[in-house]
Formats: sequence, structure tokens, C-alpha cells
Amino acid sequence: MIIDTRDSAEYIEGHIIDAINIPFALIAESGEPLYTNGYDEVSTTASTQLADSWFAHILINQLTNDFTSTYEDSKIIFYGASASEARNVAKEIGYSDVSKLNADYDDWNANYSNFTETCAPGVIAIDQESNTFTFSAVINADNYENVSQKGTHHAIVYKGGGLAFYSLLQANIPPFCFQELMTYLGAIPDGNMADGIYYGDADEYGSKHTDGQRIDFAVTWEGAGRYYSIEDLFDEMPSAYDSDPEAFIPLGMEARIGGTRDSNMNWNPGCILCLYSCVCGITSNSKANDDTWFEDGGIYDPYGLPDDPRNYYAGRFYPKSGLLPGPGEEVTIKVTIVDDDVAATSEATLLTYLQNGDTSENSQDRILVVDTRSSEKYIKGHIKDALNVPYHMAQSGGLPLYTNGWDEVSTTASDQISDSWLAHLLVNQLVNDFSSTYQESHIIFYGDNSYTMAKVAEQIGYTDVSVLNDVYEQWVTSNPDEIEMYAPGVIEVNETEGSFTFTGFINSSNYENVSTRPTHHGITYKGGALSFYSYFVANTPPPLFS
Repeated sequence: MIIDTRDSAEYIEGHIIDAINIPFALIAESGEPLYTNGYDEVSTTASTQLADSWFAHILINQLTNDFTSTYEDSKIIFYGASASEARNVAKEIGYSDVSKLNADYDDWNANYSNFTETCAPGVIAIDQESNTFTFSAVINADNYENVSQKGTHHAIVYKGGGLAFYSLLQANIPPFCFQELMTYLGAIPDGNMADGIYYGDADEYGSKHTDGQRIDFAVTWEGAGRYYSIEDLFDEMPSAYDSDPEAFIPLGMEARIGGTRDSNMNWNPGCILCLYSCVCGITSNSKANDDTWFEDGGIYDPYGLPDDPRNYYAGRFYPKSGLLPGPGEEVTIKVTIVDDDVAATSEATLLTYLQNGDTSENSQDRILVVDTRSSEKYIKGHIKDALNVPYHMAQSGGLPLYTNGWDEVSTTASDQISDSWLAHLLVNQLVNDFSSTYQESHIIFYGDNSYTMAKVAEQIGYTDVSVLNDVYEQWVTSNPDEIEMYAPGVIEVNETEGSFTFTGFINSSNYENVSTRPTHHGITYKGGALSFYSYFVANTPPPLFS
């Protein structure tokens, strides 16, 4: 087994093929192995057993949980900045056949790029602009007769998880990787269903409704012709074990993050989406909780009553087997991270703004359309009049970047809106009068991680922010006349010659001086603070020129 000890973001962006991601920071504390006591604690003293090591738990989470395997006899090769430390921790835990790669990932990638891959197991594609990703799964063939006909607690479970046998859909992405990928795309990993691995008893957690960030699931397959939302794949009706079906009230389905990554790794059921709010599922249905499960006739007693179907098939959500493909058939699942705390701007509303000229008013309370994609994408095409503030330039880890005004840009350099790097990037493309921050503007973000960028703007102090409902590709299809290429003022780009042309004008505001006296400034952007002293005044802002 090849173990990548780097953080999950680095792993997602590229790793050795078939490597398992176990960030070193998760398996040790001050160089000592972390263990679980199996219930409510992860610490260096919770146990001394190999099976209880947090390393074994994270490993099993990405392999197969048969409730006995620890992969103790495997040959394990570590790589990454903490490879040596991880090897030593593994030895201390009790893994004996361990070593480290004598190269870092960058060296490996430079020499053996054909033996690298991105994302995580089972992932088909990532779209950072729309905060979505897709992964592969199959219809459960091992227990199809039950999971296709009976109400269930489990919608999507990792194929290696302890409860995969009872799930309609068996995913090829492990729960740990699923959680880390959502976080990488800007999802907030917190939730109310577990504090670490502690979850209390049914009296405590049964009444909880998952309250983390909303996640939308949609499923398609060969011949489906479209994506079906996860709720479209189930009928909600009284459970076969409901003692009072006449009093049944449909509740619906809305998946949210539970904050349950560690709980999931402690028990390793493999649950990615549970249909009732759950202490182990990475996401679960916020509309129905475990009190609902018990009211529907369900129980949780797999050890005392292992053969009782109420442990697994007392649910109110019945798969539409007539709609779905057959046992063992492959499906593609699309995951969308939804930020329902951020206002949305519809395509029609933005179109009205564009056609009425509201985005080009030179005022502090104007409409600003901000493209958060990379400059390369922006140059190849963007919504008319949009500014370009690439996501990675305005924030770090979801926190705003600030300048101290002199020699530092960091998340702690200041807390003033005028010092925010977002404000600086906006002003650089608008008008700098040394006081403007455009704080009163209505800012509409679109592009990569636009929801996160909107939250960053709110943290800074911008209050009138929203996110375009549609991704850029949808906008292009619907509004081809409302897009433009390159950057403001650019006339033509010749990639073959490595040249481009842009427009400008002779300074008329200070012509008497700039036309007759020597000056320091040859070409200055029209919105720049020193444009008054430049002979040529450009229509292209400096960052886009760069």
C-alpha cells in the first residue's frame, strides 16, 4: 500500500496512482500515535492496540471494513513531507513492513507523470466553478432484492463500508475522501451530529436534525437522459413497520453535512448519505431524524437482534426500482455544494442590469459583476463588464487576505475593509481616489468558488453580495451576445506573434503639463491614481494587462 501523508488538498491536486491519503497530522500528536477507545475519545492514551490506532481506522475507511481487518501484514510505503515521521508512528503502532519513498511527490511527478492521478478514488470530474463533482457508483447487486423493494436508512454507502450491503447505491469514493473533497471545494465541514466521535445515546441524538451545509445529490446512468435528484429516486410512504400508518406525514429530503467525519472513521460504516439524520453519515437527510426512524418502526440492535429486518428496512423511503437501472449497473452521482446563506441573482436579473447599463455606472453604489475564475479563463471569455478577481488571490483557506499597506499580505495583516485584498483588486480595475472601497456596491460573483468568495466578501464588510444562479457555461449558451473576450480596452490578441493591442487616449485633463514637460509616467490606467500625470491613458487595468 502506498500512503500519501500530505494534506488532503495536495492529494486531491495530484498523487501517486492508487495511493491512499492519510495526512500525518491526523494520526499523531507530538510524534505519538493517536488511538480511539472505540466510543468517545481519540488521544495518544486512549488505547495501545493496533486495531484502535487512528491510522488503522483511516486506512480501513478507504479500504474494506469487515470488522476484523487491520491490514497489519501489508507492505506500506509512505511518501510526503512527513513520510519519515509517519513510518516511525506506524512502526510504533505495530506495523512492521513499512518504508518511505526516497523522493518527494514533485520529483515523482516530474519523472513518472503517467503513474499519477488527481482527485480521489471513484471521482469522475470536479467543477470548481459550480462547486460540484461527480463520482461513480453501482446499484447494489449483493442485496438487490431487499434494497430495491424495501424502505431503507441508507442511500449511498462506500462499497468497502461495513453497511454497504444495506445501501441502494454503493459508491467508489471512500467517506474520508468524500468529506475532504467537499471541503476542498469550499464546503464547511462542521455540523451538529457529532462532536469528534462522541454522539451520546438515542435520547440525545435522536431528536437532532442535521444542520450543516446543504449538499445536493443527483444521479444519472446510461440511457437516463438526464440527472435525477436523489429525492426523485424514492417514494416516501409509511414504513412496513409503522404502527400507525394512518397518521403518516411526509417529510421530504434535504441532505446536509453532519460534521461526522471522525465518527464515520471510528465506526467505518461507509455512509455517505443517510436518509435519516445520522451520527455517522458524512451527509444525511435533515428532514427526518432518528426519532422518525423509531416512529417508523426502526430499531438499532444489530448485535442483540442481528437478523431483525427492522435494523435496516424500516424506512419510509422506498426506491423506485422501476425507474432505476438493474443490479450491478453503474451510475454517476453529482454532488453540488449549496450555500443557502448567500443571496442568489437570477440570470434574468443580471441580464436586465447589463442591458440597462447598471454595471458600467461610475459610482460607489454601482452593480459590480465579479468573475472569480482564473485570469486565463477570464481572458478566453467572460460576462460583459465583469471584473476579474481570481478566487485564490482574495482569500486563503476561506479567510480574507489583507495588506498592512506596506510589506505584507496575509489573513492577519489588518481587519479594515480598505485594506482587504478584495478591495484592492476591485479598486485596481475601477477608479482609485484613495478612499474608494466600493463597499456600497451590489456585488454579483460567478465562477470558481463563487459562494465562498461571497462569504469572504461578507466577512470583510461587503453587505450587498450575491451569487449568480448559473455557471458561466450556462450563461454562454443562453446569452451569447452578453459575453466578451480578453480584457477591457483590448482590441486584438495574436498568440502566434506574442502580441496584443489595446486602446487608450491622450491625457486631456492635464494636457498642458504632460504634453510639454518631462514625466515619469508613460502609460497609466485611466482609473489609476497617477493617470493625471501620464501622457498616455490606458483603458486596460494593470492586473489584466499583466
